[in-house]
Amino acid sequence: MIQKTIFFTVVLMLCVSIAFCAAFTPTPLRLSAPQNISYEFDGKTLVIPVTVSGAPANVIFLVYTKDKAEGISKVKNGFLGWHYVNKVDTCLYHSPPQQMGKGTGSIFWNGKDQDGNLVPAGECTYYLWGYDDQTPRVKVSILVLIIYKNSNICV
Repeated sequence: MIQKTIFFTVVLMLCVSIAFCAAFTPTPLRLSAPQNISYEFDGKTLVIPVTVSGAPANVIFLVYTKDKAEGISKVKNGFLGWHYVNKVDTCLYHSPPQQMGKGTGSIFWNGKDQDGNLVPAGECTYYLWGYDDQTPRVKVSILVLIIYKNSNICV
């Protein structure tokens, strides 16, 4: 029995050691925008220049409160109102995804929150989040093996 176990272990090690694969080197997507932007919170359209490099991107623009977390408590969050947010800076606005090709483009915001009200004047934090939804995908693996053992998940 021990000899068979050693034999199969050696065979498996040889199979793994001679497996061929290409290096997984996806093209990094980079979004560049000004770190600080001045806005008067007057309802006029703010234009944010954005440079996309590496790959085209579907970009979402988000505006959050800044340094207001201590004053934010017991805010019902979620579509169904199933949880509350306490002491966390909160998202005031998020745009629908906007397709941007490589190069320079712009993000536009009219200073309003998700409910269509003007955001009160003050300091906010903005984020640009993007992902490549145009480039053909590169297969990384044919199989993902998940083993469940004693309520711990191993991948």
